[in-house]
This record gives sequence, C-alpha cells and structure tokens, in this order.
Amino acid sequence: MLKSAHNLANPSSCNNLKIGDVVLVEGASMSKLLWEMGVIHEVIMGRDGFVRACVVKTSK
Repeated sequence: MLKSAHNLANPSSCNNLKIGDVVLVEGASMSKLLWEMGVIHEVIMGRDGFVRACVVKTSK
C-alpha cells in the first residue's frame, strides 16, 4: 500500500512500460493463476509523456 501511495503521489518515479516487456493480462472471473501472459508490441503515449495504452500480443 505504501509503495502504491508513493507512486500515485510521485508519478515520475513510476517506470513506464516499454516494448518487449512481459505483462499479465487480467481475466474477468479467473484465478490469477489462469491469467494470460503477453508481450508489449506497441505503446501509445499521452501528451504528458506517460503510456496511456499499448498493443499486447498473447499466445491466442
């Protein structure tokens, strides 16, 4: 909780997502063990320089 609160108060200290990063894709009603893994192929930046969206390739 404390780390999350610090990141919200200081967003510049958060790491932005990069192409090639491996991420977990959250499922709607599944257990965390069943979430899919994906690789970021493209990032869409906002005007403020932070990642706002990304294209993720999964195995399916």
